[in-house]
Amino acid sequence: MDPMEDDTEQQQPQPQQQQRQQDMDLNGEPYSRCLSSYVDEGSTESHRYYLSRRTLLEMLRDRGYSVPAAEIEMSLQDFRSIHGQTPDIERLRISASRRSDSLDKILVIFCGPGIVKVNVIRIIGTMIGNKDSLSRLILVVQNRVTNQAMKAMDLFSFKVEVFQITELLVNITKHALKPKHRVLTGEEKKKLLKKFSLEEKQLPRMLQKDAISRYYGLEKGQVVKVTYSGDITESHVTYRCVCNREQMKLVRESVWSMPTQGKITQLHLESSQKFHIVKGRNRRILHGVPIPLAAGSHNGSAKEHGDRNPGGEDSLCVNNSSSSRWYPCLLTQVRPAMVKVIGTMSAKPKRRIVAENGDTTGEDLVLATLIGNGEDLGPMVKHAFETGRPETLLHQLKIVAKKKEVEIEELCKLHYEEFILAVDELRGVLVDAEELKSDLTGDNFRVQEVGYCSSSQTRGSPRILLNQEECRFYPALKTIDLIEKTYLLNIPVKALRVLIEKRIPVIKLHIEKKVTSLVNEWLVHIRSTAKEIGQTAIGYAASARQRDEDMLARQRKAEEQSCSGFGDIIYTLDVEDIDEDSILKFDLTPLYRAYHIHTCLGLQEQFREYYYKNRLLQLSSDLQISSALSFLESHQTFLAQIAGYFIVEDRVLRTAGGLLLPNQVETMWETAVAKVTVVLEEQFLQMDSASHLLLVKDYLTLLGTTLRQYGYEVSPILDTLNTSHGKYHNLLLAECRQQITDVLSNDTFEQMVMKKESDYQTNVLMFHLQGSDIMPAFPYIAPFSCMVPDCCRIVRSFIKDSVNYLSYGNQMNVFNFVRKYLDKLLIDVLNEAILNTIHSGTTGVSRAMQIAANIAVLERACDFFLQQAAQQCGIPIRSVERPHASLTAKVVLKTSRDAAYIAMLNLVNSKLDEFMALTENVNWTPDDTSPNAHDYINEVVIYLDSVMSTAQQILPLDALFKVGSGALEHISNSIVAAFLSDSVKRFSANAVMGINNDLKALESFADERFHSAGLSEIYKEGSFRGFLIEARQLLNLLLSSQPENFMNPVIREKNYNTLDYKMVATICEKFKDSPDRLFGSLSSRNTKQSSRKKSMDVLKKRLRDFN
Repeated sequence: MDPMEDDTEQQQPQPQQQQRQQDMDLNGEPYSRCLSSYVDEGSTESHRYYLSRRTLLEMLRDRGYSVPAAEIEMSLQDFRSIHGQTPDIERLRISASRRSDSLDKILVIFCGPGIVKVNVIRIIGTMIGNKDSLSRLILVVQNRVTNQAMKAMDLFSFKVEVFQITELLVNITKHALKPKHRVLTGEEKKKLLKKFSLEEKQLPRMLQKDAISRYYGLEKGQVVKVTYSGDITESHVTYRCVCNREQMKLVRESVWSMPTQGKITQLHLESSQKFHIVKGRNRRILHGVPIPLAAGSHNGSAKEHGDRNPGGEDSLCVNNSSSSRWYPCLLTQVRPAMVKVIGTMSAKPKRRIVAENGDTTGEDLVLATLIGNGEDLGPMVKHAFETGRPETLLHQLKIVAKKKEVEIEELCKLHYEEFILAVDELRGVLVDAEELKSDLTGDNFRVQEVGYCSSSQTRGSPRILLNQEECRFYPALKTIDLIEKTYLLNIPVKALRVLIEKRIPVIKLHIEKKVTSLVNEWLVHIRSTAKEIGQTAIGYAASARQRDEDMLARQRKAEEQSCSGFGDIIYTLDVEDIDEDSILKFDLTPLYRAYHIHTCLGLQEQFREYYYKNRLLQLSSDLQISSALSFLESHQTFLAQIAGYFIVEDRVLRTAGGLLLPNQVETMWETAVAKVTVVLEEQFLQMDSASHLLLVKDYLTLLGTTLRQYGYEVSPILDTLNTSHGKYHNLLLAECRQQITDVLSNDTFEQMVMKKESDYQTNVLMFHLQGSDIMPAFPYIAPFSCMVPDCCRIVRSFIKDSVNYLSYGNQMNVFNFVRKYLDKLLIDVLNEAILNTIHSGTTGVSRAMQIAANIAVLERACDFFLQQAAQQCGIPIRSVERPHASLTAKVVLKTSRDAAYIAMLNLVNSKLDEFMALTENVNWTPDDTSPNAHDYINEVVIYLDSVMSTAQQILPLDALFKVGSGALEHISNSIVAAFLSDSVKRFSANAVMGINNDLKALESFADERFHSAGLSEIYKEGSFRGFLIEARQLLNLLLSSQPENFMNPVIREKNYNTLDYKMVATICEKFKDSPDRLFGSLSSRNTKQSSRKKSMDVLKKRLRDFN
C-alpha cells in the first residue's frame, strides 16, 4: 500500500448523509421531538458511565482490538437496565484482544470517585490474574492521581494509560472539524521516508500527550497520516511523527537557529498532487507550493525564503485542491510559471522580478504564515533587534498589515449581500424576541397573583417540598406533624383543609418510597464495596501476621543465643502506631437516616424485615462462586466479599440502634458457614496440586483471623482444613517422591567435590552435615554424593510447606503433625527410593558403598530435620534434642544402611567367588608342595585392598569393620566349602599345605589392614584374623600330627570349636595321602607320616562311630 495514497474520497460523506446526521441528536433521535422529551430522568452518574464506556469501546475498536458491535451500539436505556442507576464499576471493566494477535490483550478498569492512592494501584495489581498476556492497562479515574500512585504504575510489566472520565464523555474523532487520522505501519513509514528521501526528524511533529495520540495509544516514533477535507480546509494530506516534549523543544531550537541555504526541487506524486522540498543543510520542508529564492549560484546554493511551520515544526503536505491556497497557512498567489521550476534557480533575476512586481519576499511569507497561525513573534523580534535590523522587520509587518487590509476588503466586497441579509434577519429575530418577552412577563404576573393566594393559605407546604427536594425528610415530617396538630384545624376553607388531609398520606408515602429508593441504592453500593472492604481488612490481617512472625523469629533467635551462651539479650519495646488508613471507613449514614425516618413513620418493624430480607438475598448471591473462573482464580474475591459483608453487618449491629438483631446476624453467619464449608470441601476434592491447596488455605486462615476479630465463630470453616490436610500432604509427598526419584536417577554416586567455601556453606554447613567444626581445605572431597544436599533441600522445603499449611488452623499441636508427616516422608518416600535404587540390579560395589555412605549422612541429618521442624513450629530446639525425641526414620534409615552393607557385601563376595574358584584354580592332589601362595590369592588381596581403601574414605569405621570382616568371613567359608564340594573327590596333604600358604597371605593382609585403618583402637579384643578362624582350624586339623585329638572335648573346645562333627567327617573321608612313588616301597617309610596317617584313620573311624 502506498503511504501517500489519496483516500480523501473515502473520508467525505455524501451530502444527504451529512444532512441526516445533522438532523439527529446524540441518542439517534430526530430533532423534531419536543424539548421535554430530552429531559433525562435517570441519574447523571449512569449517563456519565454510559458515555465514557461507549467512547472506550470505540477507542479499542479504532486501536485494532476485537470489540462486539452490540456493546458499542447499546442504548442508554439498555445500559441502565443492565447496570442500574448507580453502576458497579467492577462490572464496567472491559477486556479485549487484538484482532491480529489474540494473545495481545488490553484491560480497562474504572476507579472509584475518591483520590487514587498507591493502595488502590496495589489492589488493582492483585486483582489482575494473567499479567503475562496483558500488554496495556487503561485506568479511568474520576479524581486526581497521587504521585506515589503514578510511580507504582511504572512498576507494572505492562504499559498503563490514565484517562479522566470527563475526557471520555465525547469521542473527539467524531467531531465535524477533526481530520481523519490513520496510523502508518512500520513498512508504510519506511516507504514514506524512502520515497521523499527524508529522515524521521524532518517530519512534522505530534506530542505524545496530544489528545489524538492518547486516543490511539501511539508510541514515540510512530507516524500518523492526517487527511483534511471540506470547504474550509480543502482536501490535502499531511504526516506527523509522534514525539515527546524534549524532542519538540529540540526541533524548535534547531529550526530557529538553522541557516537558510538550500535549493528547491520538485517531486511529482500523482497526477493531481505536487510536493516541494527545500533541501540543503537545514532540510527544511515547505507547504505544497514552490517558494521563490532570494539568491543563489549554479552549484545549488541559494538563500531560502520559505515559511516556518507553526510551533517551529517541519511539515509535510500534499495539496489536492485546484486552487493555490493552503490551510492552515494562507500563502500568496504563486505564478503558474514558477510551479514548473525544477532544480536550482538564479538569484539575481529573481530579485529583479520581486523588485519589479512588488511581490513579497520569502521572509514576508514566513512572517505572514506565523501571524496567520497565531504563532509567537517574540523570537523573531528578538532576533531582529540582536542583528540590528528592526527597521526591516517593521517594514515587513507594515507590508503584512497592508495585505491583510486588502484581503479583508475583498472578502467584504465578495460577501456584502449575505451580510445585509443576515442583518435584516437578525433585526426580525430581535423584534420577535421582544414580543415573546412581553408575553412571558404578562403570564408570569398572572401566575404570581394566583400563586400568592394559595401560598398564603398553605405556608408549610413550600417548606415540605423544599425539605423533600433536598432529601431532608425528617424536617419534612416534623413540618407535616406541625400542620396536622396546629394549622390543619384552623384552616377556614374546608376544600383546602380536605385537600391537605388527603395530601398528607400521599406525602408520607412519597417520603417512604424516596427513602426506600435511597436505601436500595445504598444496598447496591455497599455490596459493590464489600469486596474492597474485605480485601482491605484481610490485607491488614496479613500485615499483622507478618509482623508477629518477624517478632517470633527474633525471639526464637534470641532464646537460642541465650541458651548457647552467645550474645547479650537486649529487650526492646515495639510500639505499634495505628495508621489512620487501617481503620475501615464506609458510610452507613443513608441506612441510619432511612431507619430513623421509618421509625418516625411508625414502620420500624417493616423496615427491619425489609433490610434483613434484602441482605439475605445479597448474601445468597455472594455465596455463589463464579463459573467463568476457576476457584483458584476467584477464591480471593469470593472470600473477600464474604468478609466485607459480615464486617458491614457487625457495624450495623453495633451502631444502628436495633435495626439488626443478634440472632439475625447469627442466622446469616450460619448460612454463610454452611455454604462456604460445602464449597471448600468440593473444591479441595477437585484440586490436584499442593501449592493450590496452600494458596487457598493461606487466604482462608486470613479470613478466619479477620472475622474472629469481629466476634464470629470461624472454627467450622477452619475445620475443613483438618479434613483436607491428609490430601494436602499426600499431594506434597507425591511431589517430593518425584523430586527425590529424579535426584537419585541423576546422581552419579561419586564423592562430591567442593571448590569454594560458599559451596561448602550451602551443601554442608546449612544442613549440619559437617563432621568437624574446623573449616577444611579446598577443594574439599565430601564423603557423600550430591544426592544428600539435594534431598536435604527437598525435606526442608517439605517441612516449611507442611508447617505453613498446618499453621493458623484449629490444630492445637502442629509439631506432632509435622513430625508425623516428616517421618512418613523419610520412611515411605526417601527410604523407599533408596532401597529401590539398592535393589535395582544395576548397582555396583562402589555405587552400593556410596549409597551406604549417603544413608549414614542422612541418618545423621535426621536430627537437623527435627530441629528445623521445631523451629518452624515455634518450639524450643532444646526440647527436641533429647534422645527419646528422635525420629523413627532414623532407625529405619539405619536398617536401610545395613541393607546397603549387605548388598555391597554380596557384590564383594560375588567378585571374590570369581577370583576364588578353588575347585578350578587348585590342584587337590599335587605331587609336590609349593612354598608360595597360589596366583589367585594375589588378585583377591589386591581387590580387597581397593575395596577397603575406598570404604575407609567414605564409610565410618564401624561400617569399614563390617565390610572387612564380612569379606574375610566369606573367604573362610569359601575355603571350607571347597573341601566339602562334591567336585573334590579327594585331596592330599600337599594340597592342604598350598591352601595353608594362601590362608597365611590373607591373615597377613588382614592384620596389616586392621591396624592401618585404626580399627585396633576401637576393637581392641578383636581383629580381621578372627573371621578366618574356621578355615584356620580346619587346616590346622588336617595338618595336625594327631588329628584324633579332635575327639577330645577339651582340645576340641580349645582348638576346633568352630568345626562341626559331620563336616569334619566328610572332609576327612576325602583326605588321602598321595600314592607311593616308583620303588617307594623299597625305601624306608617316614615314621612321622605313618603315625599321622594312623591318627587320621583313628579319627575317621571314631567319627563314623559317632555319626
